[in-house]
Amino acid sequence: MWTRRFMMASLALAAPSLARAQFRPSKAELAILTANVPTHRLEVKEAEGYRIFRALPRKGATRAIYLLDGNGMFDALTPDLLASVPDLAVLGIGYPTEERFDTTRRSLDYTPPIAHGPVPDPQRPERPIGGTNLFLPRLTGPLRDAAEDGLSITTRTLSGHSYGGLFTLWTLLTAPQSFDRYAAISPSLWWGNGVLERVRPVGLARDMSLLLAYSNAEGRRGDMDDDTFRRHQAEAAERRDAFVARLRTHPHLTVKQHVFEGLAHGQTLSASLPLSLPFAR
Repeated sequence: MWTRRFMMASLALAAPSLARAQFRPSKAELAILTANVPTHRLEVKEAEGYRIFRALPRKGATRAIYLLDGNGMFDALTPDLLASVPDLAVLGIGYPTEERFDTTRRSLDYTPPIAHGPVPDPQRPERPIGGTNLFLPRLTGPLRDAAEDGLSITTRTLSGHSYGGLFTLWTLLTAPQSFDRYAAISPSLWWGNGVLERVRPVGLARDMSLLLAYSNAEGRRGDMDDDTFRRHQAEAAERRDAFVARLRTHPHLTVKQHVFEGLAHGQTLSASLPLSLPFAR
């Protein structure tokens, strides 16, 4: 259990970084919803205050991938990508907004607890953070029931980008039985002063796989000069590599890595779909 002093120290250390994972407001065009998609049937439904995007194989499916930030993920989805996985149900868990990302709600849902419950974001006190303990049972309970209505899914993959990647790894480490496979894309490992590095992993009762993808060019420069930015990137890469090395020692866990060349943090979201969709099959 974390003390209040430790909690405040973690928040203070994380404060300069919290803004780095925010996405600029942009409207989701969602062209996939009106496209000609021979392999899947597309639909959108509301449940429990969330928006659920469904791409359902016309010939049925027993496997599904859950995409966090469903608005943004389905905005990047194309008929060709769906054609590459004709037997995979693609389920996006999003929010009732016209934007690609609901930065306020994702900040709460996807960030790990750092106290007994959600606390204010140091950068934006009106926005709570630290609600994964609340979101996970909602995701695996009523949202799963709504997303899989009419389906017979037996194998599930969870995929998330940035804060969503943070949530994906947190779920793998703390409640691995929630899904069968995990895909973490550009996960925000820095969040909470590296809170995931202090999580004691739950043992796996069976073999599981993790896809971890990120770019070698990620990092928000801000007002850093060239040398400072390069050191910042090198330190982040060293910390990430150490985290991955620890993951590889986790019994029954297979870690697959992919490094994108030269992509910015936001670009890895759409670039990850050709990897994560086949990974879920």
